Amino acid sequence: NGGTENKNSLNWEKYTETIYQYRETIYQNATDSLISEIELYIKKYAVDSKLSAKQLVEICDMYNLELKLALAQAHLESHFGTKGMAVKTNSVFNVGTYDDGTILYVYKDPNESIEPYAQLLKTRYLTEDKTETDLLKRNQFRDINGKRYASYPGYERRLSEIISNVSQTTDIDSLISIRKQFKVIKIVEYNEFNLLTINTIDDNYIERKNLTK
Repeated sequence: NGGTENKNSLNWEKYTETIYQYRETIYQNATDSLISEIELYIKKYAVDSKLSAKQLVEICDMYNLELKLALAQAHLESHFGTKGMAVKTNSVFNVGTYDDGTILYVYKDPNESIEPYAQLLKTRYLTEDKTETDLLKRNQFRDINGKRYASYPGYERRLSEIISNVSQTTDIDSLISIRKQFKVIKIVEYNEFNLLTINTIDDNYIERKNLTK
């Protein structure tokens, strides 16, 4: 009857909300631990670095960029903003800085240089189904016009070594894996009658709630 159906519906909503909150808590705990782990890694090699691990994680999430690649490039390019031209430009990834001394961009803070770097990779390097793994192949870290990110011939090999070191000496891999496993994607859809919110927890579980528009 209607009463039983309403009760079952309420129980199901309570159950799914509990699962959602449980997974969200695990995801957030893993994110906090990941940020702490990255902070430790940065300080291990550059104690004076002002690079924010939190902002690095957030921007890599925003652009769906491989976090370990960004971490490795920040390490190799400027020791997290503490060496080379980055001391003057605050361009942690040396975006807009060239071997001939040309400087296109100067930032007030090292963290301002993270998003331009992410945008550059996603629009100029990670195009036409090219992946971060493809970029790390010998002589393949090139943009859509074939121009290398760095002139150093061993650039890809050195980045791969740093990424391997990150995997071997930190818990970053396992924390990234936990975040992928427990990530909840929130989607909002509109139809003629209702505002439908969908929390996609994984491929086999979808929570749907119909709310009055």
